[in-house]
Amino acid sequence: MQTNNREFILVEKKKETEDVTSLYFQTADGLSFPFKSGQYINVKPRSVSGHGKSYTISSSPSEKLLCLTIKRKGVVSSALIDMVTGEKVIFDGPYGFFFPEDYIYDVVMIAGGIGSTPFYSVIKDKVANNIPGRVHLLYSNKTLSDITFLNDLNKIAKENKWLNIIHCLTQDKTKHSLIKEYSRIDKKILKKNLTSLNKKKYFICGSIAFVNDLWKLLKSEAVPEEDIFTESFF
Repeated sequence: MQTNNREFILVEKKKETEDVTSLYFQTADGLSFPFKSGQYINVKPRSVSGHGKSYTISSSPSEKLLCLTIKRKGVVSSALIDMVTGEKVIFDGPYGFFFPEDYIYDVVMIAGGIGSTPFYSVIKDKVANNIPGRVHLLYSNKTLSDITFLNDLNKIAKENKWLNIIHCLTQDKTKHSLIKEYSRIDKKILKKNLTSLNKKKYFICGSIAFVNDLWKLLKSEAVPEEDIFTESFF
């Protein structure tokens, strides 16, 4: 797996929500950039001094452009979002291991906010390679307008019966056909939408508090620790 620094060029920007933007890059040298779904890269914009930041790749390995979907929070993230097309940046990576190795058991993805990015990549990769196995995505956001990839995920779910999406809103009671729950993800929501918590692999991504709370919840329900995989961000 290639892990040296590579130069990339920003070629497209897409506003996903009020404070989330997808940035599409191509390699400056025209060569491919191999990675696995769920992996991340380290990046430091030239306009920022000091340390950079890590971002999960939201595109799938089969897509032509490499995409980072970023929430405007902090100096580094804001600097990346404010880049203009044609600008160059150095990526260091890919790194990490946050994807299902097999689908013998149902895979349960639990995302908080922008924590959906690795799962979006994995789901698209599963579609592209026709990988069998059922996936449940429990996706928590504050409001309807905060949901990243809402229409894209709905389209994938409509076309692929193996994908079950449960959208949960914590601060918004707006009625919408795609919203199934109006509270934080808890034991009741898990058992209602998964029927059983046994024989499943769990992947949790979100803020540190979100990840810790869900990890403790699953452990309290006797889910084996080796069946729980986590990734958190600041």
